[in-house]
Amino acid sequence: MADPPRINQNVLERMKEALPKTAPSWTTGVMSASVALILATSEEDPCLLLTQRAVRPGDPFSGQVCFPGGKRDPLDASNLQTAIRETKEEVGIGLEPGHLLGALTPCSPLHPGRRSLQVVPFVFGLSMQAVVTPCPQEVASFAWIPLASLEGNRYLGKAAPAQLGGVEVDAFLVPFEGGAYTIWGMTYRILSEFLGVWQATRP
Repeated sequence: MADPPRINQNVLERMKEALPKTAPSWTTGVMSASVALILATSEEDPCLLLTQRAVRPGDPFSGQVCFPGGKRDPLDASNLQTAIRETKEEVGIGLEPGHLLGALTPCSPLHPGRRSLQVVPFVFGLSMQAVVTPCPQEVASFAWIPLASLEGNRYLGKAAPAQLGGVEVDAFLVPFEGGAYTIWGMTYRILSEFLGVWQATRP
């Protein structure tokens, strides 16, 4: 079996320089959550890990495509710790603070009833593509999506999610080996911001 692709350190260094050095603080009075954008790349094929949430009654994000993450636990010392803990629980990847490249803009869901939730996106880089061990109670599927497939708005389209009453919103409609993901809402906005930073750092 071939070794997993090793990460190109120049890519990580450029991303680390471009992203904010200080993680956003937790806003008082709102429910806080964190997600992890895991950048695993060789010079030829950089990619991000995306997951599809398991279908669970009562979960407002049931079945949606997202990044690993979840709500902040009272015992979490920071939003960063939340992202690290949730990633380990959901996909079995052991992130560390030293893997952190930076943070993106906090955002909230489009649904009016959930805008009190603040989600902080953190970007991590690893020395090689990690083995994913999904928790079946939380993750229905996962895929490493090549960033090249998202550049130039190649798969930009529209989605009409039931959670928004069928109102059309911008989305990425991304095929991959074995399936396709419809990426909308917070994940779409987080991914769009990330791609803007990524493209600005290209040599």
